[in-house]
Amino acid sequence: TRLASTNLVSSITDDANSPKKTIILVRHACSEANEYMYREGNRWGDPTFTDDEAYLDSVLSPKGLLQTELLAKKWSEGHVIKEWMESLGVVEERKDQLLDDIVLVTSPMTRTMQTMSLGVLPFFAERDLRIVALPHATERVYTASDTGRPVSELEKEFPDVDFNTEFDDDHHKKSWWYSIHDDEKYGPYEEWRPSDEQQFYAAPGEPKNAFNERMNKLCEWISRREEKVIILVTHWGVIRHLTGDGDVENCGVKFLQMNGTKLNLSSSL
Repeated sequence: TRLASTNLVSSITDDANSPKKTIILVRHACSEANEYMYREGNRWGDPTFTDDEAYLDSVLSPKGLLQTELLAKKWSEGHVIKEWMESLGVVEERKDQLLDDIVLVTSPMTRTMQTMSLGVLPFFAERDLRIVALPHATERVYTASDTGRPVSELEKEFPDVDFNTEFDDDHHKKSWWYSIHDDEKYGPYEEWRPSDEQQFYAAPGEPKNAFNERMNKLCEWISRREEKVIILVTHWGVIRHLTGDGDVENCGVKFLQMNGTKLNLSSSL
């Protein structure tokens, strides 16, 4: 579905005004934590909302696994590629050129890497595609399900993912997600989540200034990449921040164009 008319041309042309990069944003499939928070009385903001650390780094639910099959079908049947090319104004014959200059990036959360492995990667099975785990792309910490696990565990479960390039030694030694508040850097912690009734949270919430700082680092990272196309499997909060549009379902796809450091939402699927 085209969101807005655009005069953007192919990112592989020599036009100085053409977009430098295309970013294809994919939201992860439904997780067990999503299912838990869909329950009556336990939705976000409900007076009786109760977080549960049993959902730490939540995996995909059976519903989510089915969604990845449908996502893989969207790729294999050409729906994602068609929407992407139409948003750029690129003809079918130039598809291979676009597909030859891609990096596949994923948040290091289990639900995003499962979605990437099952819903996106099969389309690129015959291509030597690099897969990079990027801490900047993880969800804002709302609940325990948004806290991660050590890289030493993740790399055993996802051996095809590069956990080295974007994880420095410090990230390897301690938690790479928001977990300990830095008063000196961000000011005294203030609870920003609904908490005036009986709500309970099993993890500290990531303050807006800390999240915004991380999103700035994400945008800087994207702008530095040499690839023309970046596929980013990530989360609702990240997609909302980058696009200004929070209307994205599990396994939803949005297309961004980057000119310099400016991001423009061009289409959605």
